[in-house]
Amino acid sequence: MWGGFRRPLKQEDLYDLPQKHSASVLASELKNVTKGCESKKNKGKTSLIWILFRIFRKELMFTGLLYLCCQTISFFAPEILSWLIEFTGNPNEPIWRGLFYAFLLFAAQECHTLFRNFYFYNIMLTTIRCRSVLMQNIYRK
Repeated sequence: MWGGFRRPLKQEDLYDLPQKHSASVLASELKNVTKGCESKKNKGKTSLIWILFRIFRKELMFTGLLYLCCQTISFFAPEILSWLIEFTGNPNEPIWRGLFYAFLLFAAQECHTLFRNFYFYNIMLTTIRCRSVLMQNIYRK
């Protein structure tokens, strides 16, 4: 932060991207997938969406799994809250059960937040990689 404030930034100040995020690796993946799709029966009629899905399918499926976990946890939070409300209405319940429900509600919301943030991080990273592939393919031609 102070380096850019004290003097103009140079190329040496920037850090290198991991190899899997570099445009050259992504372009070679695009070339391999495109070559594989063209060799099949529908030559020249392969959708760009399908090609991008083939390149990023692992990331997209993992991100979908994260979103499913996030939504599942958010579905159970009101149920846990109803258990906690039932606990407060019954004076014969042991106190540890109320503490357990409160901790369970807290843990569910924390897990929901972590899954949601990790989902957004992965989807943004995949979007940037997708844009990089598309821009390199456009400027290459």
